[in-house]
Amino acid sequence: ASACRAAASYERDDAVALLRHALGHTSFHVVTAACEGLGARKAAAAFDGLRVLSTGTSETVVRGPEPSAWPSASVRYAAAAACLAIDPKRAQDIVPALLADASAYVRSAGAEILAASDDPATAVRLASLATTGNGGRITQTSTASGTTTPVDVVITDGTECNASGGST
Repeated sequence: ASACRAAASYERDDAVALLRHALGHTSFHVVTAACEGLGARKAAAAFDGLRVLSTGTSETVVRGPEPSAWPSASVRYAAAAACLAIDPKRAQDIVPALLADASAYVRSAGAEILAASDDPATAVRLASLATTGNGGRITQTSTASGTTTPVDVVITDGTECNASGGST
């Protein structure tokens, strides 16, 4: 994993090749670091492999005696984050699979990618996720459309605000 992090900092084409090769490693630590490095390098050539890892839908990425254990939630999240870093528009295609994942960690990657969308309906979709996918609570930080100003959105079902001693 440390070698992947070091390679990601090198401004050499062979660093991307090394990181892509590391996607096939048996340790989720190494694969997670490789995903992070490819995202940091914005390695467009790795996008399709990262997409497959993020959704965990290909037999080619299933290893070991426990197919459900690979790729891990950490790998799927890191691969999705790398897809977002490489090509936010293309990454929108993996949002449905990420949001349907059993892991809340992986679903959060789907929400992060969704928040990067240019689509005006994104806020509605995020609000829908907040009220249906997380017991009425979600905290999402994203960038307001067309600006570089961070916007924090907190959506609740209102019970905290209505309870005795609650606050807005």
